[in-house]
Order: sequence, then structure tokens, then C-alpha cells
Amino acid sequence: MCHALARREGLLLGASTGAIVAGGLHLARFLGPDARILMINPDRGDRYLETVYDDNWLSHHGFTLTEGEHLDDAIASLTPVYF
Repeated sequence: MCHALARREGLLLGASTGAIVAGGLHLARFLGPDARILMINPDRGDRYLETVYDDNWLSHHGFTLTEGEHLDDAIASLTPVYF
């Protein structure tokens, strides 16, 4: 999600923010178009240039990027964890 935010919105944010936004988008689908959701972005992406934003690092650790419709489908299929 953090890669999509960088490409689509020009926001270089970290992995934690990517997870938060993915969860928020999932919640938004559930709550509907009139809902208001506040998401706090706790990290910057410049700290992840050698990890999350590095294609070689991602490949070495077995990560593949999900984009476009596949990203939307992945977000839609998330399962909430309730505490």
C-alpha cells in the first residue's frame, strides 16, 4: 500500500502507514460512502528507502508488489482482527 500511496498520491510514507491505510480502505468499503475515517500516519518513507522501497530487498525477502485491481481485491479480502 505504501508503494501505491507514493505512486498515486505522491506521498512517501512507511510500512506502518501502508498497513493503516489498507485497513482504513477496507473499513471504508464496509461503512459506506458517508463514513468519516481518521487515520494517523506514524512514519515517513525515507526511513525505508533501503528496505520497503528497494526492489532488491523486497525480492530477497520474498515480497511481491500487488498493484491495481489486485491491490483493491487484496484490501477487500482483509479480515479484521478485533481486540
